[in-house]
Parts: sequence; structure tokens; C-alpha cells
Amino acid sequence: MSETEVLILSEFAAWPLDHGGRLRVAYLARSLERLGVSVKIASPEGVAAGTPEDLRRLTVGWPDRVSEEVAREFLRGWGGVLGPVRRRLARHQGIEAGCYGGALELVRRLRPRAVIGVGQHAPLMLHGLPRGLTRIWYAADDVVAFLLSCVRRESVTRWPSRMYETLLHAGLEVGFGGLDGIVGVSEGDLRFLSMLGRPRVGRVIPNGVDLEVFRPERGCAVEPKSAVFWGRLDFEPNVDGLLWFVKRVWPELRSLHGGARFRVVGRGMHRSLERLGEVEGVELVGAVDDVRPYAWGSSVTVLPMRCGGGIKNKLLEALAMGRPVACTDRALTGLPTDHRMPPVRLGRDAEGLVSAMDRLWGNPATAAHLGHQARSWAERHAGWDRAGAGFMGMIEDCERAAGRDGGRARLARAA
Repeated sequence: MSETEVLILSEFAAWPLDHGGRLRVAYLARSLERLGVSVKIASPEGVAAGTPEDLRRLTVGWPDRVSEEVAREFLRGWGGVLGPVRRRLARHQGIEAGCYGGALELVRRLRPRAVIGVGQHAPLMLHGLPRGLTRIWYAADDVVAFLLSCVRRESVTRWPSRMYETLLHAGLEVGFGGLDGIVGVSEGDLRFLSMLGRPRVGRVIPNGVDLEVFRPERGCAVEPKSAVFWGRLDFEPNVDGLLWFVKRVWPELRSLHGGARFRVVGRGMHRSLERLGEVEGVELVGAVDDVRPYAWGSSVTVLPMRCGGGIKNKLLEALAMGRPVACTDRALTGLPTDHRMPPVRLGRDAEGLVSAMDRLWGNPATAAHLGHQARSWAERHAGWDRAGAGFMGMIEDCERAAGRDGGRARLARAA
């Protein structure tokens, strides 16, 4: 019998670490292993080239095919009164019923104590698994809350399509709800997730940052009056924030600080951003193998978000690297409220962000002190180590709520 205690089922592989979902898979698995928990990762994407040895060792292959019996048993979990609705919602997302049947094959083979699903469509995997197994959706950010945050800044003409998209995702959360547990990265995300998904147990487990990878680099020369942004350049909050910043904030900064430079780093350049490189002082760097030299060499990291939710990984990375940060209040959305907020310069509107960056550029000693405080804050509040302990506590809470004792014998009977 397998000794796997926790199985992480993910829509995507744990590598490369090019978006938040992959980060959560990789660092949750590492955090659990450091606690001595036997953990495995499985994804239909398999193992990507360049995957580090520790993640490769933890990953098990997704079944190429499953028997008709396993496929029928998996789809039985999609049945009931909402069965037809579930199938229609899945097809609308491009997912055919049964394509995640390999999840049940893996559960039968590994017999884990609990399964943690990662990704927007993870509930579709989890719903086909035995009810005697603890099933937790690591949702992190709630898509419905995210979409609603974008409505407020849009023209009325876009509301119908936006609301249709919102209702569709709400339907997925309701239709595939009723799991043992749901995890959000913030209180706001968990509130939406619990309202729609109706779990037995809900818990907030914030994102972390790799404090060894994202560290200060004291020997790196810092360019005066420079700023940097990094992130996915096809992600709506990033696109919107950059367009707003270059239009409303950057001209005022350039009038105060001639020769100032703003670099935009990231993959997936959205077509609406392509002309920003024509603006004086703005450089579209695009995709790079390592964002850290750009962060270390810039005097300010700017996060000009106006919509979105969750916890911004780029914020945690900048703080961990000891970089002075100027940001909007939206960039801080989702941070835990049980400890003090990070040391940043806040601009609630365009004028405020101009003032925040002007003060940092005009006083390098203050900026350096802010950077030291940022690293200290990250060390106290933003490590990934607590994630594993949080999930093990979550598993125990789910077992108590369901009247289970955590033994694998129940799963053997259920399967």
C-alpha cells in the first residue's frame, strides 16, 4: 500500500514558476515535505523540461488512459440533480466529462489521506473522487471576486459580457461545490469562495515568497530615478494598471525628474501595451530569464494596480528583495490583517503615486531604509513554511467536520 499522505492534483505542472498557480503547487509540496509529510504531485501536463530534481521526485505521472469502470465511477461523482448542469458548465470551459478520470486512478493507486486540488477547474477533478476522502480546493484567488473588481472601472457597454463571464464562473463554483474544504489567500477571497462553494471548512492561507531566491543584493548598482514593474503582461490587472500609470502618473514624474526611466518586464505582451515603448523614458523589456537584476538595479518598484484580488506575488518578491515599493491601495488587497501592513509608500490615486515616488527618488537614504524594513517584514510574515502546517491543520479540521478519523481504511471501503 502506498504511503502517500497528501496528493496534490493540479491543472498545471509545478514548473516553470511563471504564474501563481505553479508557485503554489511547488512551494506547498516543498513545505509539506519539510514537515515530514509524504506528498505527491500529479498534473495532466506532466513534468516540464528543467524541473528541479526535488519537484521531479515528488511528481507522479498522470495516467495515459483509464478503464471504463474507473471512468464511470469518476463521472458518478458528477451526477445527481446538478449532473446535466455540471457537464454543460464543463463543456463550456472546454473540458469534456471524464478527461480528469485519471485523478480517480491515482487516488486508488496511492490511497492518500487527503487530496488538494489546485487550479480554477480543480473542483471538477475533486468531485469525481470518493466521498470518504478529504477533498480540499486550494482556490487561492476567487475568480468571481476578481471579475467584479474589474466591473467598476469599465464602460457600461462591457458590463453584459463581463457579467456573463462572472455568472459562468459563479455557476462552476456552485455546481461543483460542497467539498470538504476551500482555501483562499485572503479573507475577501474566502468570503466569496465559501458563499458560492459551501465547503464544510474554509481557511485563509496566504501566499508566501522564497526568501532565499528573492533576497537583497547589496553589491548591485542602483540607477537613480528609475522604476520597474514586472509580471505577466497579458494579465488584466497588470495591463490596466500599466496603461493608467503611463498615462496619468508617468508624465508628471518626468516633469519633476527629467531623465527618469521606467522599465516593464514580463511575458505575454498584450497588444495594448506595445505602444508604451514610444513614451519618453519607458522601456518595454519583455520576457527575461531572471527579473531580479532589474529589481535590484531600480530605485523603486511600482505596483499601479486598480483592480484584481488575492495577494500580489510581485509585491512579496519586491519586499523580500529589500526594494522600496510605491503602490496603490489595490496592490495591498488581500494581505492578512492580523499583523501590520508592509512598509511601502502608498498612493491612492495618480497624484498620490506621483508624490510617493517623488519622495523616494528625492531621498535615497529614506528609500534605502524603507528597503531594509521591507526585507525584515518579509522575513517575519511572508515565508512559505507556514503553508504546509496550515494545510495539515486544515485536513484535520475537515476530518473532524466530516466525522472521520484520518485512517486510510475508510478510503479502501469507499473505493
